[in-house]
Amino acid sequence: MSQGLDRGHYLGTGDSGSGFHVCVEVPDMDQALAFYRDILGLEFAWRSTFRGDFLDVLTATTGAEVDVVQLACPGGSRIELACYTPQGQLDTRRVIDGGLNHLSLGFHDVRAVYEVLTARGVRFASEPLLQSAPGTPVHLWWVTYCYDPWGTPIEIFGPDAGVPDERLF
Repeated sequence: MSQGLDRGHYLGTGDSGSGFHVCVEVPDMDQALAFYRDILGLEFAWRSTFRGDFLDVLTATTGAEVDVVQLACPGGSRIELACYTPQGQLDTRRVIDGGLNHLSLGFHDVRAVYEVLTARGVRFASEPLLQSAPGTPVHLWWVTYCYDPWGTPIEIFGPDAGVPDERLF
């Protein structure tokens, strides 16, 4: 028997959307929007700047300010971009490092997405690879990793032609 929270505690259990986002700290919001919105094609949802005593307490940093943009992903989840003043240290991650180590975006045709993003100057770890993992939900799914301008790994992931099920996520 699970001791976790009941699913009804979560936002998005009705018709209001997923209630889920992942935040990526970025040092330059204009450059981040150029990548995440303009190159990856995520849809602008909202933007706001936060400052004051509340943020100072929340971040344990006196005089903190944050420019926040949320971008909508197809399917309902969101990626939040946050640009803080003062800025913290850049944390370069590899997909084998512990903790939150990559974003994953699902696509119908990973190889076509790879070609488009490569032509737009996006850096990749490799060309797309077809996974052979019989008996798993990702058997015959294409995968590769690209990087945002600061090195955040982004998994580009999707089924081979004719392979179900895009609802894996």
